[in-house]
Amino acid sequence: MKIYRIAWKFSVDGTYTCELCNSKLDVTQITVNPHHHFNPGQLMECQCKTSRLWANSIRYPEALKKWCDSEDVEYHTDPTLWGFCNDEYCPNCWGYFRCLETGYHKNGINYDLFGCEKCKNNKHAVTRVGGMGEAQGQQYLAEWYKAHQNMWRDKV
Repeated sequence: MKIYRIAWKFSVDGTYTCELCNSKLDVTQITVNPHHHFNPGQLMECQCKTSRLWANSIRYPEALKKWCDSEDVEYHTDPTLWGFCNDEYCPNCWGYFRCLETGYHKNGINYDLFGCEKCKNNKHAVTRVGGMGEAQGQQYLAEWYKAHQNMWRDKV
C-alpha cells in the first residue's frame, strides 16, 4: 500500500497579515468546522477581526493526546508526520480560503492576497512568505498543539 502526501504548505500563526489593521493572523481559539472531516482546527484572526482563517485541523485526536502524554503512537497516526490537515476555510461561511490575487501591490511591495471569494469582508489577508513545508509544518503544529493543550484537549 502506498501512502500519498497531498498536503504541501501549512499556514501557521503569523503567515498572514491583515492589510487593514496590519496585525498578524494568530490563533485565537480551537473550533470545529461543520463541513470538514477532521476536527477541531485553529481559528486565526487579526486584531480587527476582519481577516479570519480556519486551518490546521487535527487528523488523529487520540494519537495527538497520546503523543502529548509521551506515549507511543503508531507510525501512520504520528502527529509529527501525519497529524494535521492543511485545508483552509473561511470561518464566516465555511467556503475555501484561497489566493485571490498574486502580485498584489501595497506600499511598493508585492504580496499575495488571500481571502474568501464569497464573503465581502474576509478578503484582506496578505503574505509574502507562503507557508511551512509538509515536514516542518507537521512538526511545528504538533509542538504548538502540545504547548496549547488547554485550548483543544477537552474538545476532542
